[in-house]
Amino acid sequence: MKNKIQNSITTLNIIAVLLLISIASCTKEGPTGPPGKDGVDGKDANIVCGTCHNNTSGLLAKQNQWKNSLHAQGINFTRNTIQCAFCHTEQGFLESIKTGKYETARAINDPVGITCRTCHNVHTKFDSTDFALTYSEPVKFMFDETKSHDFGKGNLCARCHQSRTLSPKPVVGGPDITITSAFWGPHNNPSANIVAGIGAFELPGSPYTNSPHKNLIGNSCVTCHMANPIGAHAGGHSMNMFAHIGTTKTPNLAGCQGSNCHDNINNFDYEGVQTEIKQKLTELRILLAEKNYIDTTTSNGEYHYDRLKASQAKPLTLPANHAAAAYNYFLVARDKSFGVHNSRYARAVLRNSIEALLD
Repeated sequence: MKNKIQNSITTLNIIAVLLLISIASCTKEGPTGPPGKDGVDGKDANIVCGTCHNNTSGLLAKQNQWKNSLHAQGINFTRNTIQCAFCHTEQGFLESIKTGKYETARAINDPVGITCRTCHNVHTKFDSTDFALTYSEPVKFMFDETKSHDFGKGNLCARCHQSRTLSPKPVVGGPDITITSAFWGPHNNPSANIVAGIGAFELPGSPYTNSPHKNLIGNSCVTCHMANPIGAHAGGHSMNMFAHIGTTKTPNLAGCQGSNCHDNINNFDYEGVQTEIKQKLTELRILLAEKNYIDTTTSNGEYHYDRLKASQAKPLTLPANHAAAAYNYFLVARDKSFGVHNSRYARAVLRNSIEALLD
């Protein structure tokens, strides 16, 4: 009995030794090879992130200004269809500038409004180039893609702030056209067309010339709308031209005064330009309303909200030159600068449109 017990113990000891040898052989590392090359040191996060996120107030000031902009309010970013998303949503705009098309491949799901990343290359290289604009090329006009204009830094703005394609499109001196939509005409805020003097129907009459604003202001929209701010209410990244503080409405004239052209200006009605253009616009509006072409009853005096009296149920057939005059009215009204952007062009557009309706 004793021998059996001893044999069993011996057997267990052998098994234990073999098991330890097996474990050791499985976990044993081979010989150490030569050390590899040192990797490139990463950038100090304090330096990388500190380009923007630092103890200065610059970025915070821009963010506060942005909150007061119409873009930040995101009123229309739900317009996410193929035809609208390329300007009304961030995703659509970034897609559009990559493809060069004034439309998106499909409607944008989960649309986002215009943000910092729409206009700037935020968090791309994590250095100062992140402030660079996402779009900088001269703008081709949707109304007539054979024409373009370089707005400098304002190209980013002008890509969207322009009139869209038009259908049906009258030909000056051509046949009548029939319109079936109250929304026929230029898209709201077609300021790029007015600034560049491109996009109105050029009816016979006064010559079509341009104010110095077209070419002398190198960065166009940016020079005035993003001039030195009034707090966070106007200028800067608010892009507002007026600061509404309490009951006070203060124009931001920093862009005008810093141009060495209008140093003594104290309002936007320089030499009565806005007064004159609004008078001509009113005259044209009255003629269009008298001919029962436009509805002015629901716009509360805000000319840019007027609509054409046309629908699928009640189509409106107009002589080509009258349709052109109606379009020109909407173009100048929806620009909303009353001549500030390009007074000479706006003046000729309105004069000739009035004459076309009086013929």
